[in-house]
Amino acid sequence: LVYPLVGLLGTVAFSQFLPSPLGVGIPGILYAIYRRNGLIAVHKTFSHLVTSALTMGFGGSAGLEAPIVNTGTALGSNLGKLWRLDGESRNVLIGCGATR
Repeated sequence: LVYPLVGLLGTVAFSQFLPSPLGVGIPGILYAIYRRNGLIAVHKTFSHLVTSALTMGFGGSAGLEAPIVNTGTALGSNLGKLWRLDGESRNVLIGCGATR
């Protein structure tokens, strides 16, 4: 009972230092594709990974599918931004990151 509580508190503490909320998972990715031209915040490349590792590492009950998809899509989006790709090409990288 104590370990999952420690993981939960660590996740909440980490989330307080992020510039924007983590989001709701897959619907947030779809929103970024359709409304934000495939732009996903840079911190989402590592924030979902860290929070899911804290939760699962301390015995919390959560699935790993959404954090993996969120990390892959954020990585694809930010690489597309770095390489100055247009929205359509960036969306292809997002799709590749989602299937990772």
